[in-house]
Amino acid sequence: MRPISFISCTVTLIAASASASVDVLYGNGPIDPERDPSGLEVRDGLFSDAYGSDGTYFYSASAGQSFTVEDGDAWQFSAVRFWGASEYLESANPIGQTALSSNVSAIQVVVLRVNDDPENTRFPVVHQWTLPIASIVQTLTGTYVPNIFSPVFQLDAQLAGDVVLGSGNYIISIGGVLVNGDLSSFAWIDGEEDGTDPEYLAWGTQGGGPGEWGIWSPQSNGFSGSVEIYGTVIPAPGAIALLAVVGASGLGRRRRA
Repeated sequence: MRPISFISCTVTLIAASASASVDVLYGNGPIDPERDPSGLEVRDGLFSDAYGSDGTYFYSASAGQSFTVEDGDAWQFSAVRFWGASEYLESANPIGQTALSSNVSAIQVVVLRVNDDPENTRFPVVHQWTLPIASIVQTLTGTYVPNIFSPVFQLDAQLAGDVVLGSGNYIISIGGVLVNGDLSSFAWIDGEEDGTDPEYLAWGTQGGGPGEWGIWSPQSNGFSGSVEIYGTVIPAPGAIALLAVVGASGLGRRRRA
């Protein structure tokens, strides 16, 4: 994974459906900022490309954050919040930017199921959403990437489709869809939890094509992805009933958003 040194967040809750209460299903907020010698507050992170790019970008890498749906429960997704930044190779004034680089056309959110076999780390995709930048609320946090001083954003988006996950271990990957894979990239800001802790284990895949891309490895650098997943917890036996309905309707199959 290619590192980038980065930061504090404002809190604006995404509007939820009026028909259901929304819970924080998983939370790993951004790492506390540090003060740079320049006087700015900064945070660390990793470049993270869209998993669907198949390793075709310059120095392709994608990060993933693990989470678990407890036995007997199910999660119905409704929204996601995460923290990110971008390069601005096209601009001489990154510090003054108020949105991610125009080279980042969308953000792809992908959920993968962790295999029970620890030797098989080509994890199957459960669902993916490709979120156009126009559909994401970008909020400046007042923090920056060190050295290049790109602003860090809190990023909020709705997740369509009423996707339901049954109990098990998963990875959520968040990465940038790039107009030009050789130009400005998206970076996912480091989370507050230690990514070497098994409960907050972070993963990464990298490489120059399908032969390497999609083989996930645990990260050993302490990175964890800053992300909050919103939705509804459906305890058993309601989880079993809802998963049966979803399976019958075909919503549980892998598909592109």
